[in-house]
Amino acid sequence: MLLLSMAGYLVCLAAGGKKQINKEEFLLVNGVGEKWYSNYGSKFLDLINSKLDETNKQKNIFLVNTKKNVDEINSVYQDFLNLLSLSEKHKRYLNINGFDDNCITEIGFKTIPLNEEYKIQICRTLMERGHDLKGIPGFYQNKNFKWTFVSHEGFFVPIENNCKIIGLRIHLDKIYNTHTTDIWFSSSKKYNGTMMNNNIMVLYPKNKSLRMYNNNAKNDIIIVSEMLLAYKVYTQIKNKIVIGIPNVISNSELSVISSIQDINKIQLILERHSILHNSESILSSLEKIFNRSIIDVSCAVKDLEIPKDIKNGDYAFPCFKLAKTLRKAPPMI
Repeated sequence: MLLLSMAGYLVCLAAGGKKQINKEEFLLVNGVGEKWYSNYGSKFLDLINSKLDETNKQKNIFLVNTKKNVDEINSVYQDFLNLLSLSEKHKRYLNINGFDDNCITEIGFKTIPLNEEYKIQICRTLMERGHDLKGIPGFYQNKNFKWTFVSHEGFFVPIENNCKIIGLRIHLDKIYNTHTTDIWFSSSKKYNGTMMNNNIMVLYPKNKSLRMYNNNAKNDIIIVSEMLLAYKVYTQIKNKIVIGIPNVISNSELSVISSIQDINKIQLILERHSILHNSESILSSLEKIFNRSIIDVSCAVKDLEIPKDIKNGDYAFPCFKLAKTLRKAPPMI
């Protein structure tokens, strides 16, 4: 009875993440002396610790799926977003940042639910509709093997290419690790999860949708270093191609940009976090495929700073931060 009781206790410790049980813990839990331990307990403790090792190894095993094709991802994400809603808090935030109600509905911004039971119910509904969540970034199975999804305080930004959702970007309510307000909806480190790679978003004028090649007219394109800001620019400027890029541009994504024919001018708009942490990398990536002379760099108006001294004006452009990127002295900028 003593050994059975102790085994049950040790199993509970193991479930709580205990890696090994030492001699002192063994004696404390069971109230036995040194003599009893030397005759019987040490061998039993070795057995228990070997079982704990096996348990911990099993905990560290997780399956990672290969990402499904664009059509399957688009189908799941479309239904997924339709099951979600947008909170008043996030609607006000988007209104303040220049999105009217029609744009918000058309783009499909949605608040990320945090309640675990509600998340499980959403996944159950998706599977009842015939969707397989394996291979869909962001979704995974929890410790009870129920399908759920990654969640943070913020809202989803659908990332589109040729009218299909290829991924979801999470616009966070709070800055992540001081570097960004945006992360990918990805579940690469979860059981049965799927990794989301960096992707760019290409938004064409309505009359140029699905066109990438054989465009005889010269194209002015706008490249924006934040997906939400890219949508804002797209809603305001109707006749130009707008490209949203993440913090890092891969060679495959550069090839997508380079495939746009007859580019006349590129307007690169950097938001604050890109200026602070990654502007030089973004610009050097673009210079691999485009002549620097056709690239104009600017800062998002929303990222203008308020000077500490009112004598210096109402707003200030962060030209010192851009000096290295543009290779120009601050007064020149």
